Amino acid sequence: MLDIRESRRSELEVDRMRDLANASVEGLLVCDGEEIVSVNTSFAVLTGLSAVNLVGTRLERCFPDHVARAKLLSGSNETIETVCAISTAR
Repeated sequence: MLDIRESRRSELEVDRMRDLANASVEGLLVCDGEEIVSVNTSFAVLTGLSAVNLVGTRLERCFPDHVARAKLLSGSNETIETVCAISTAR
């Protein structure tokens, strides 16, 4: 019974974090290496694509600038300014 309660608490925490991310006016994305695993609503609006069309694609689809992509992947807190160019190819 304890595992079920802990699992439910974890699910609720994930839901809260997702709600917070979606409330942000900033476009946010989460990646695992070069693959996009999650985007918030603002990022989808900024790119003109739905989250379904972005999740599972590679970062280079949104960030063709290899310097900006390298900064993003480095985990740096440095501000990244680049043009987000969405290609229609997956």
